[in-house]
Amino acid sequence: MRHKISEFLTLQEIQDLYRQCDKTTEKGLRDFCILSLILHTGLRRAEIPALRRENLQVQGKTLYLYARTKGDKSKKIPLKDLELLESLQRYFKKLGLDETPTAALFFSVSKNSLGHRRPITAETIRRIVETKIKQAKISKRITPHSLRHTFITQALHAGADIKTVQALAGHSNVSTTSRYLHTTDERMEAAIEKLKF
Repeated sequence: MRHKISEFLTLQEIQDLYRQCDKTTEKGLRDFCILSLILHTGLRRAEIPALRRENLQVQGKTLYLYARTKGDKSKKIPLKDLELLESLQRYFKKLGLDETPTAALFFSVSKNSLGHRRPITAETIRRIVETKIKQAKISKRITPHSLRHTFITQALHAGADIKTVQALAGHSNVSTTSRYLHTTDERMEAAIEKLKF
């Protein structure tokens, strides 16, 4: 009997995806930051265009991302990945835009007829993911939602408890989060090896 294999990226595929972003350019930095942000926060594609500079706030020694999620709920996610943090800083510097709290977090590369930058759209994010997946020669059908799926799956595989992942993902019901529990051959072998009786 055949069963559908859920679409999410392995750790190796994530690295392959990142390598497609030329971080010496503004566009490459932006694309890396968007991909990394989804993979480290589980944000939905539609939630990213709404992000503003004020959504990033330092508390103590930690940078937090505050976001409005599906159902107009708010969530607060710590950003801990050093490569993402450094890349965000470099991207903002390359933009050279004024850092008012209401400024968009990410912009389109093209400008409008008045020469102004436009905030990125959900459609552009879809195209970024599609292009980078193709460049990385990943044969799975990966969408922005698959990156969110990857965040949830990898968090669970890393040992985060399901209620914490539920809160990070912004799921109303824990049963939604439990759908992302995947059992691989490696995980089954590891579980057997831990048996001591």
